[in-house]
Amino acid sequence: AHLARKEKYVKDLEEIFDRIDQNHNGTITLKEFEEVMMQDPRTTHAEPWKASLEKAQLDIQVIFDAMDITTDTAWHLFRLLIGDDKQRIDLDTFVEGCLRLQGTAKTMDLKMLTYESEWTMKKVDDIMKYLEAWDVKFQQLFSPPVCTKAVPPPNGYSL
Repeated sequence: AHLARKEKYVKDLEEIFDRIDQNHNGTITLKEFEEVMMQDPRTTHAEPWKASLEKAQLDIQVIFDAMDITTDTAWHLFRLLIGDDKQRIDLDTFVEGCLRLQGTAKTMDLKMLTYESEWTMKKVDDIMKYLEAWDVKFQQLFSPPVCTKAVPPPNGYSL
């Protein structure tokens, strides 16, 4: 039963993706996502493509509701999936991300998040220590010597 439900969700998410991918290039942008998700479904438009957009939004909302995913959560997911360096996501990334959002966080999810956060913080700390050590070495190698005052030669010696 669980596998059949998951397969149905995957099929539904693929359909959502196709509806959001308005130019049918195999990827979706934040702009495409927002155009579908933020459209007010109660408004009426004379343009046939807008009616199709409204139907897509209603269908998407029904599917997300069945999966316990809010539109707001899906929008945040999209922002996380595209990150800072990408502007598009593909079908597999979208489906996998939505499936991970489904339902509430499990203890394993939280443990994994805690572990990854601690691992990342340790790596950042290691990098900071390494950079600080290099800064000290750099200062020693390239800083001009500091002279506070001239020391006279010992008795009996002259320069």
